[in-house]
Amino acid sequence: MKKYLISSIVAAAVLCSCAQPKQQTGYRIAGEIAGVAGKVYLTVFEGKLPRVIDSAEVKNGAFEFSGDCAVPIFAAVETPDVPLVRFFLENSPMIRIVGAADRPQDIRVTGSATEDLYRQFLGQADSVAKLLDSDSVKLSSTRIASIWRNKGIVSAGYSSGSIPAAWRRLMCCFAAFRTRCLRRRSVRRWTG
Repeated sequence: MKKYLISSIVAAAVLCSCAQPKQQTGYRIAGEIAGVAGKVYLTVFEGKLPRVIDSAEVKNGAFEFSGDCAVPIFAAVETPDVPLVRFFLENSPMIRIVGAADRPQDIRVTGSATEDLYRQFLGQADSVAKLLDSDSVKLSSTRIASIWRNKGIVSAGYSSGSIPAAWRRLMCCFAAFRTRCLRRRSVRRWTG
């Protein structure tokens, strides 16, 4: 009796293990970009040069890629003429790309956790740039020296011209960083 019971338990375990669906490995990208015809290419950016890893025919604005990548990597979907969208490619059951070719800035990528983190980072970087652009951050060295005097960081005997060297270097670094950010923002405004 025990023999039949043990063999039936083993048979049930084998059947249950076969019936479980296999977990998907790799990625699957489904895209719908209006205004695209012909072929689109999946390009990854690793090392110095981009590398095309896959291509797909576009049918009624829809295309699909699938494959496997070991780690998340920066990638792009491109036509032979122009890149459409750049995003982080990672193993995910479904990455969706939706938008229109005539408005590439509005193309949206969903289904990639790394891409979501990257978009969140970009949003925070824009917030920091806006903060650096605000009037509350635009302080002169004289104003910073008076604030430091009030907080006791430097003694009242110091003038803005005689702030200790370490503090002067800190102010210079801050000013250089702010100038660099402002330059980048003005270049973005003029280029597009």
